[in-house]
Amino acid sequence: MKPEYAEELIVGIINEGSFNWYILHNDICIMNLDINESAYRKKGYNFTIDEKYRFGIRVVNEKTKDDFLEKIKPYMISADELREMMSMESDPDELLSYNPSILIDFDKKTLLSYYPEYMSFEDFVPEGWTGKYQFFKDIIPERYRFWDNAKG
Repeated sequence: MKPEYAEELIVGIINEGSFNWYILHNDICIMNLDINESAYRKKGYNFTIDEKYRFGIRVVNEKTKDDFLEKIKPYMISADELREMMSMESDPDELLSYNPSILIDFDKKTLLSYYPEYMSFEDFVPEGWTGKYQFFKDIIPERYRFWDNAKG
């Protein structure tokens, strides 16, 4: 799988002190479908979200994280793989797809979003979590910074 601007996102996840990159469809990254659905209803839409696309998990939190992380394992990608993919890109527009969009930290119960488009992932976090729109590339451990030393 390859990142695609605003569709297939590069997402960092921290769990039990371990860090991993994933390429996930943007809909999978809405952690609390109940809040998302409610926001649509407040705007007058008769809207029901089918959680099947997200493996039947309506709210991704500390209670459902193990199931969620198991289901997204096929989408895990290493920094080296991302670095190699990025180095093969020559089109500046394609390189935009390699900007990490979301950082989910299960240990600190935070979601940081730097998603460049209309969706505010930080507004749809589970109860007890903190969501922020914030640049976060500088807090990623150096060994996971695939954009460093990438050619392209």
